[in-house]
Amino acid sequence: MDIHGYDIYCGLCGGPLHHHDWHPSTEVPKPDLSWLTENTFVIGDNPKSVAQSKIWISKSARMYVLGKLDCSLDNNQDPAMDGIADIANLMAYCHDEGRELPFCVPFHGSCHQLLCAYLRVRVTDMNKEAFHHSLKDLALPNATKGCLDIDYGQISICHGRQLWKIVDGTEYFMFDPLHVHELQECYRNMPRLQEPQSSHASLELSPGF
Repeated sequence: MDIHGYDIYCGLCGGPLHHHDWHPSTEVPKPDLSWLTENTFVIGDNPKSVAQSKIWISKSARMYVLGKLDCSLDNNQDPAMDGIADIANLMAYCHDEGRELPFCVPFHGSCHQLLCAYLRVRVTDMNKEAFHHSLKDLALPNATKGCLDIDYGQISICHGRQLWKIVDGTEYFMFDPLHVHELQECYRNMPRLQEPQSSHASLELSPGF
């Protein structure tokens, strides 16, 4: 790995977007880690887009060194991505004043589902413009921390390091939150911000709901 590279993290939970070797000092059973690389979404803007919305979401992205994202793998590409010069080489969390590169934020698909459940909106009905605007307002001036200006809790001690490394007490960030049995009751009784817009919003959550 390039010594100048750095890891980036989910804009919603602050957890990693990939995994290295599983070596926690505690006796935590190893979870299925494939979701970290197979469940990465990215939201970004494209001021030059002629699509109805200038905000796009890629549902199949890969992270690699230097805080960059490859969004070229999405077979159902968002129309707003048309015209972006190099969608296989996007810099996460980077403010580009010249607007040659979009401001984009990666996030776990599972975290997005939980956010939508909390807001009581279907995943497909979430307002992309409002979502992107909220994330951009929380951006740090320096992209090398690999996350937003949010207090993510205990996982924050891992941010700003060159590479992700499991630290005692952060093992649970490697677990897909939708597949943790002990959390199911919490999700079913999740506090809400508002009255439900749809009685079927919870159907967007996969296994266990």
